[in-house]
Parts: sequence; C-alpha cells; structure tokens
Amino acid sequence: MRDLRHETSDLRLRTSDLNLLSLISCLMSCIVLIAWINPLADRTKAGNRLYDRELYDEAMTKYTEVLVDSPNSPYIHFNIGNAAYKKEDYEEAIKSYTKTASTVSDAVLESKAYYNLGNCKYRQGRLKENTNLGEAISLYREALDYYKQALDRIPEDTNAKYNHEFVERKMKELLDKQKQQGQQQSGEQQEQQQQQSQQEQSEEDDKGESQDENEGQSAAQAAQAEQQEAQQGQKEDQGSEQRKGLTQEEARMLLDSLKDEELSQLQIRQDRRTFPEVLKDW
Repeated sequence: MRDLRHETSDLRLRTSDLNLLSLISCLMSCIVLIAWINPLADRTKAGNRLYDRELYDEAMTKYTEVLVDSPNSPYIHFNIGNAAYKKEDYEEAIKSYTKTASTVSDAVLESKAYYNLGNCKYRQGRLKENTNLGEAISLYREALDYYKQALDRIPEDTNAKYNHEFVERKMKELLDKQKQQGQQQSGEQQEQQQQQSQQEQSEEDDKGESQDENEGQSAAQAAQAEQQEAQQGQKEDQGSEQRKGLTQEEARMLLDSLKDEELSQLQIRQDRRTFPEVLKDW
C-alpha cells in the first residue's frame, strides 16, 4: 500500500509539475499575444493622432500597416475610409466603408458606414451638378438609399434623417432643373427644325425659279433655233430654186446648142450628099 500511495504521490507530483508547465506556457502565450496586440494598438493610435492633426496621408499609412496583420478589421477599414473622405478621395472611401459594412457585426458601426457612404455619394453628385445633371441625380438617389440603410440599423439616428431630407430636397431641385432644360432644349430643337424647314423651302423655291428661268431660256433658245432653221431652210429653198432655174436655163441653152450642132452636122451631111466627092476628074 505504501508503494501505491507513493506512486500516487509521485503521480500527484508529476501532475502538479504538468499543471505548472501548462500555466507557464499559457502565460508565455499571453505575453506573446500582448506583444503582438500592442504594436497594432500603437499603430492605430498613432494613425488616430495623425488624423487629428489632419495629416491624412500619414494616417492612412499607419492604418494600412495595421491591415497587414489584421486584414479583416472593420474598424481599421472604417478609419481608412474616414481619412480618404477627408482627402476627398471618395472612390477609395467608398471601398473602405463598403468593406466595413460587409464585415462588421456591430449595428452602430454598420449604420455609420452606410451613413458615410451616403455622404460620399452626395459629394460625388455635387461635383457633377454643373457638368452632368443626370449623373448627379443618379448619385443623389444612391445617397438616399444609403441613408435609408443607416436608418434601418439605427432608426433614431438624427443625422441620417437630416441628411436624407436635405439630399431629397436637393434632388428635387435638380429634377426641376432637368425638366426646364429639357423643355428649353425641346423648344430650341423645334425652332431649329422650323428654321431648317424654312431654309429648305427657300432653297426649293430658288431651285424652282432657276428651273423655270432655265426652261424659259431653253424655250427661247429653241424658238430662236427654230427660227434660224426656218430662215436657213428658206435660204436653202431659194438657193435650190436658183440652182434649179439656172439648170433649166443651162439645159435650154445646151439643148439649143445641141440643136445647132445637129443642124450644122446635118447641113454638112446634106452638103456632102449634094456635092459628092470626085475621085477621078477625066
């Protein structure tokens, strides 16, 4: 029995040693964990101090260093979004706030992320008011959706309520302005179409007058050509008649000449018959 108690005692001693070693190991792990956490906390605090001094680029650098060790921290993404918003880099801010809203389980922080997303969209819309009215209205609509999501998480958020009403009024003003511009553009288009129609009609009238004038000139030229042709025909007829008269006269003269020649020849033949040639005169 004594050996058994001894063994048991030895066993208790060994168990105690193991418990002590486990405790020491746990403490060492905690120390390592604290050593790992403190730098993250320190860098986050350093980033916050830089942010308070409005050194937003430097603050973002510190926050980004924390993300290397804690890439899914919604709080660090939220801080980066705040620094980017202050720099008026709204696209980067939207990315960070969206990551916060998609990873956080805290309704308050989620509501703040949606609230700031609404602010980003409103700021982007303001920049488009004078260059692209339709896009500005679209961005205002997105801002209203984000404010509504913020209110869905925290219904008593007075800032979200105020901003929602404010942007809603601004969007209505832009819609009225867009409608007026549309009516003005429509009136200008109608006026341009009327002017173009009048110009085309004037050109058509000028073309018709020119065509009538050309046709008149063509008719006059045709009449003149016909008159000249008639005159030429008359001249040719007269010439033909003249040529025809001369031919008849020449024919008569030729006939008379032939008759005289025939008579002369006939006279000669008659003379020869009347006075035959004497071949031998003895």
